Amino acid sequence: MTIPSLKASIVFESDTMDCFRSNSNVVHAYIKDDVIADLDMVKENVDLVIKVSNKKRLPVMVNINGLKGKKEGALEYANNVNYLHMSAIAIVSDRTLANLIGNLYVYLNRNKIPVKIFRKSGPAIDWIEELKAKGTI
Repeated sequence: MTIPSLKASIVFESDTMDCFRSNSNVVHAYIKDDVIADLDMVKENVDLVIKVSNKKRLPVMVNINGLKGKKEGALEYANNVNYLHMSAIAIVSDRTLANLIGNLYVYLNRNKIPVKIFRKSGPAIDWIEELKAKGTI
């Protein structure tokens, strides 16, 4: 997965994710291709988002199309710490099955911050901007 060239002048990078903050104060994160999420990877990437956001609670749009799978504990850790560092999360995946499972997971877990899954990044960013305009985040 490559970052769209129109968005950022400074890109932060880990072994598994590229990340930047847009002029509208939205963190954009792109999981690299063929990544299997494990606990260490999630911790590293949460730390990267914190660095990109300059320790502010900002909304995050994360494109997970490069994600190949996950190991036990990765998702649970992310769910327990994301609300501390992020004001909303828009997840982008073009895989139908991943979206169905993800939407069910989001519904059942009653997240402490707004979380929504999208097929494309445009509607995800639009949703974040709507939340900002309403004062929800």
